[in-house]
Amino acid sequence: MSDRTSQMDTHSRKTHKTDSLLYLHIGFPKTASTTLQRAIFRNDPAICYLGKSSLNKKTDAVCTKFLESLLWSSSRFWETHGQATAAELIAAADIINPSSGSKPVVISAEEILASTFPSLQVAMRFHQGRLVGLDPDVLIERLRVFALHGWTAGKIRILLTIRRQDHFLASYFAQTFLWLHKYGLNTLEAFAEKVTDTNYYSMGGLTLNYSELIDRLEEALGPGSVDVILYEDLQKNPQEALKIISGSTGINMDSAIKALKATSFKLRKSEENSWKVNRYQGKGLLKHALQHLSRTLKRQENPRLVTLTDSLSMAIMERYHQSNQRMAERLGRDLRSLGYIS
Repeated sequence: MSDRTSQMDTHSRKTHKTDSLLYLHIGFPKTASTTLQRAIFRNDPAICYLGKSSLNKKTDAVCTKFLESLLWSSSRFWETHGQATAAELIAAADIINPSSGSKPVVISAEEILASTFPSLQVAMRFHQGRLVGLDPDVLIERLRVFALHGWTAGKIRILLTIRRQDHFLASYFAQTFLWLHKYGLNTLEAFAEKVTDTNYYSMGGLTLNYSELIDRLEEALGPGSVDVILYEDLQKNPQEALKIISGSTGINMDSAIKALKATSFKLRKSEENSWKVNRYQGKGLLKHALQHLSRTLKRQENPRLVTLTDSLSMAIMERYHQSNQRMAERLGRDLRSLGYIS
């Protein structure tokens, strides 16, 4: 181990309690993750926030390395190189707040669960004719190994934001359309069929089995290690959702509720059944415009909106009917009014 790493590790052990809590907000994507990151996590002094939109380039760089290590490294990595990564992560908390050892540390990155879906270019691959993402079994194991090697200052808990599966798939398809259409997934129906297929290699379908996902996360990280926040609560009843986050991390409820009511962080109505397709953005604007022109000349015009029909919604929710029933029992809530039970 290098002198620098040794010094960082010694420093981190002095400034952090051995029972320091690390909260991983792992998504799902399209569940108001950006709103939580920008409006709440990075602005609340009660926590030490190291995730996306942290307003600190140094901590952003450390967390990028952490996420890459978590998603793509084997247990051998943590056994041979993990101590340095863990030391950097703990030291990053001290960079933005020297007294962070007395506060929970929060990392928010929906890419962790997004990696299990067949729509991220970095993760997707073909297997037996199916487009798949990161194996959820592998992800769970990597979380377990990280809990042993990656956060030596204390315990890890999960903040899991979820959304009814039909709305999630519709919104996610609209966002990732550019990555999917070249594989023939030009409609929401085609995308939903690939993701929710009962075949094991439909990885996203397994991940959307929320009840089983929570069970497996707690098997890896310990009983009671997962706090569940419903997107529908954030949209309709934010006090209910923020009460869970505040009870865990200690964020200020009043400030968080005020932030969520700000115009810039207004959430879309979950009752809406149409989502705009995100086709042209960022550095790829010219490339996408040329592709659009080419498809137009070939009369292969792509949709501007993704519409979730009643029949498709019912088919998707029926796929997860039993899982959502078990989740309702787990949370002690009747979720039928939110559409979780078909």
